[in-house]
Amino acid sequence: MRRLAEIIIIGDEILGGYTIDTNSAWISRQLSKCGIETVRKQVVSDLFPEIHLALSRVGNDTELVFITGGLGPTRDDRTKNAIAEFFGGKLILNESYLEELRQRFARMNRPFNENNISQAYVPDNAEAIPNRNGTALGLHFQVDRKEWFVMPGVPMEMKGMMEESILPMICREDANAWTEISLRTTGIFESALAEIVEPKFENYSDLKLAYYPGPQGVDLRIGGPRGERLEAAAAMLREFLQEWYYADGTKDLSALLGEMLVKRGMKMAVAESCTGGLIAHRITANPGSSEWFLEGVVCYSNEAKIHYLGVKQETLEEYGAVSEATVVEMAEGLLQRSKADLTVAVSGIAGPGGGSLEKPVGATFIAAAMKDKTVAQQFCFFRGREKNKEFAAQAALNLARKIVQELV
Repeated sequence: MRRLAEIIIIGDEILGGYTIDTNSAWISRQLSKCGIETVRKQVVSDLFPEIHLALSRVGNDTELVFITGGLGPTRDDRTKNAIAEFFGGKLILNESYLEELRQRFARMNRPFNENNISQAYVPDNAEAIPNRNGTALGLHFQVDRKEWFVMPGVPMEMKGMMEESILPMICREDANAWTEISLRTTGIFESALAEIVEPKFENYSDLKLAYYPGPQGVDLRIGGPRGERLEAAAAMLREFLQEWYYADGTKDLSALLGEMLVKRGMKMAVAESCTGGLIAHRITANPGSSEWFLEGVVCYSNEAKIHYLGVKQETLEEYGAVSEATVVEMAEGLLQRSKADLTVAVSGIAGPGGGSLEKPVGATFIAAAMKDKTVAQQFCFFRGREKNKEFAAQAALNLARKIVQELV
């Protein structure tokens, strides 16, 4: 039987749009790994009545409740008081933690005031959860056959509590626990993916299959009891979708590409026009990318393409900067001028202006080159400027993956 969880996010800054809620997404992913399904999320203000209303709305079948936000030392941090009151408890001073706070502030040479003292108060009907990344203690209530975990809203502090204290407490070793496997795909739209996947998945109707589209592709999530059948379904889809599938979980395509290149002893370089360095940024966001990434060249103008990459003037005049011929010369030129084993080049019309009937906004050409092979592809993304750049960067990384894996 699946264990159910709910998440309550508390904070006027979230409701007002000043802070983006990333906590609930991260918590849900961690719970999924433990076979726990998140069934509801609420976002509420810092007011007592709103917090109480959110607590009262938690479902009868919910076993675990995760609450973040409002545990700080200022007057608008009301979560601890509101929850203690809702569960009929009262705040008491934790003398040992107060002394720990004083010593911690002294070591940091920071003043300790009345606001900080408030963080040493804990409801008498809750267990304190340590916080190595901040000063606000977390709280663990056991009420109405449910476990309630209250954590700070600061992501680093919340994640530390979850990883060190809460997840080890709630993740059970159960051979039949509900489990989800996420398969990452790119280069295919959700509707097209569903059209080819659904017939293949008919033999697994007892399992749950969901599609999660995003700028970098579509994640397929398969859910069911842990065991051979779930693994068999995932293995079948990996094999069937190998043209588009690239990794499990949340791994970025650039990280996977790096692993592939390191394994083969290869190094890579990129030549970018419309993406303006975004591909290089994606690559260098990975620790250790210096092992496999040599350089990135942003050649925005025709003059730069000629000067740095050896693109022919006549190619630009005949076909234009946004063309297959140009990106092929960009990729091959960089391959000759660098010590890279693999190069990728991209040129396109990001928008909102610059398009034509022949080459509308979003038109993008990408080429990948290795010693004995060059491949090029044409795309048209039809998104706004930023999204066109994101899609182009992802498509370029995917073409690099496919040429290395000999899928093109």
